[in-house]
Amino acid sequence: MKDSFSNINTLTNYEVANPDLGLVPELYLVGEETASEDLKTVQLTKREIEIMIYICLEMTTKQIAMKLHISDLTVHNHRYNIMKKIGKKNLAGIIIYTIRSGLFVV
Repeated sequence: MKDSFSNINTLTNYEVANPDLGLVPELYLVGEETASEDLKTVQLTKREIEIMIYICLEMTTKQIAMKLHISDLTVHNHRYNIMKKIGKKNLAGIIIYTIRSGLFVV
């Protein structure tokens, strides 16, 4: 995996439900030891994982772009690359994959 995300804790349901706490998306990630086998075989970049988490937080493309200081088109390109890598066709597929793989805890 290009970017290891071990030793990163997940957030509690309270923290997820209250995004105004100012927590960064890296905190939503789980350690490699608890990530699904499917996730370990997919080469996602740290930025792609951040975007997947922001999508799960119901952020729009424009909100993600503003948060990450990138253009809307760059967010769109990251989403396209994510869908291609994980074999999904739409945002719902990204959300389901993100949750099932253990990257985002509901």
